[in-house]
Amino acid sequence: LKVARESMTLLKNNNNILPLSKKIKTIAVVGPNADDTKMLWANYNGIPSATVTILEGIKAKLPNANIIYDSGCDIVDQWVKVSLMENVRFAGKVGFQAEYFNGTKFEGNPIVTKTGIQQINYANSGGTVFEVGVPLEQFSARFKGDFVAPYSAKIYFSIKADDGYKLEVDGKLISEKNRRASSVYTTESLDVVKGTTYKVCLSYTQSDKNAFLDFLVHDQKPMDYTSLKKKIQNADAIIYVGGLSSSLEGEEMPVNWDGFKGGDRTKIELPKVQQDILKELRSIGKPLVFVLCTGSAIGLENDEKNYDALLNAWYGGQAGGTAVADVLFGDYNPAGRLPVSFYKSTLQLPDFESYDMKGRTYRYMTEDPLYPFGFGLSYSTFKYSNAKLSSTTIAKGDKVNLTFDLTNTGKLDGDEVVQVYIRSLEGKENPLKSLKAFKRIPCKAGITQKVSFELASSAFETFISENGAMGVSSGQYEIMVGGSSKDQDLKIVKLKIQ
Repeated sequence: LKVARESMTLLKNNNNILPLSKKIKTIAVVGPNADDTKMLWANYNGIPSATVTILEGIKAKLPNANIIYDSGCDIVDQWVKVSLMENVRFAGKVGFQAEYFNGTKFEGNPIVTKTGIQQINYANSGGTVFEVGVPLEQFSARFKGDFVAPYSAKIYFSIKADDGYKLEVDGKLISEKNRRASSVYTTESLDVVKGTTYKVCLSYTQSDKNAFLDFLVHDQKPMDYTSLKKKIQNADAIIYVGGLSSSLEGEEMPVNWDGFKGGDRTKIELPKVQQDILKELRSIGKPLVFVLCTGSAIGLENDEKNYDALLNAWYGGQAGGTAVADVLFGDYNPAGRLPVSFYKSTLQLPDFESYDMKGRTYRYMTEDPLYPFGFGLSYSTFKYSNAKLSSTTIAKGDKVNLTFDLTNTGKLDGDEVVQVYIRSLEGKENPLKSLKAFKRIPCKAGITQKVSFELASSAFETFISENGAMGVSSGQYEIMVGGSSKDQDLKIVKLKIQ
């Protein structure tokens, strides 16, 4: 919980809308990441024994409030899935039949058979078996049912699995994927005729560690926000939980949505469906907080007008939901800082086929980003003063001490992440500034404390093109200290190295 709390990064808080009152009577929690455990785990993760989703964290924080929840939309898909699972029969009973087998080759007699399955959404996280009597690993399953078409049109099959699956209709292969390729949603379509019966067979195999299977027979329709807005119109405030997911961004992933390709980003804007829902939620006229879950920078310039507060919760891990709720309702004063620049839009990024550093990162970027590297708000405010060096001139190889006063000018105790940047004024190719030190400093309300940094000679190293190596050059330097990389947030002292 401590790590999750310390990572919470408050980026916007218009009119101090946060923290929200714990006396709030009705609150709407909307968004595709609100009730998602796996999203919180990110990539290259362990499997926790228990995970608190953001929705669960808010519910635990407000046990007496009326909490209205609706996922609202998908992360990227602009279609609404309308389940057709009630049109599946097996042996006269609504739903699928499931047969489970020991091992991954469907050998021998089933160890468990179950009928009447109308929802196929399983995962073994937290030691949860698919069905009683089925092992956590090294098993296979076959789901069979007769789909009776309710009308003549296209229907759709959406599948996500780990470790592999094969979908057949009337003995014809519709889709087959294994390992990484099977772990992201695939949607296949089928033209059906009203009243016709189609034999559906989904074969699933699980071999190692993670096991999950999500399968839906459905129709899909364009998004219609009328019912959502009606559902939440009487809420006192709206919390939208969106952003990205580890199912979209990662290493060599079979993903090909607009803005995403193979785990990489082809543009950094928020997916369009989420831009749209933010506009719709804004039109309700209630205070709107955007809880952003992401592992990378998002270009939010066009969305900023559609929310009052922005909390970057990253992928918070098993206690992520508790940490978010602690910040939203004032039980924890946020102090996280951005480890990357949040650019305004894709247009602000240099050509990624160029290896020139011009315009890249806070070190070489001359334009103003939406939110700069090192930025983050608090429920407190902090003042820097009396910045001094132990010496204004040093020799190469010497160290120097920086001291200054830090004052918590707010009404709440809080942490300030103090950042020290250095700029060499010699040479045109040197970075505009480089982070060389930082400290997270607890500071009580109204208190001023002395802070010091010892800057070793290595802090002043830059690339020397003449010898192709890092080194310390003689000349003028600026040492900057403050709460972010933004020039306006920094106090400057000058140093000469002889």
